[in-house]
Amino acid sequence: MLNLALGVPVEAFLGIALLNDVKPAASIYTLASTHAGGGLLWVLSEFFTFAALVPIFIQWMRSEDRIAAREDARLDAEAERAQKATGPAPV
Repeated sequence: MLNLALGVPVEAFLGIALLNDVKPAASIYTLASTHAGGGLLWVLSEFFTFAALVPIFIQWMRSEDRIAAREDARLDAEAERAQKATGPAPV
């Protein structure tokens, strides 16, 4: 997630810089195509970064759930062993 998040400021800065440019990026381009390219770069890079972060975040949450379930099972087994070692509790 960090690798994806590190590129966001760079892509956003470049896209906004091209979008607000007063001259074409190169002599073969028009100002309108430079602005369109900057807008596409900015919007699509943000969209695809978000689209890539969603499955990574879901996998991370599932991993945390599995870790918590394993820890709960370990603690339950430990409590059961302690219960067996001390005998039944008085009622």
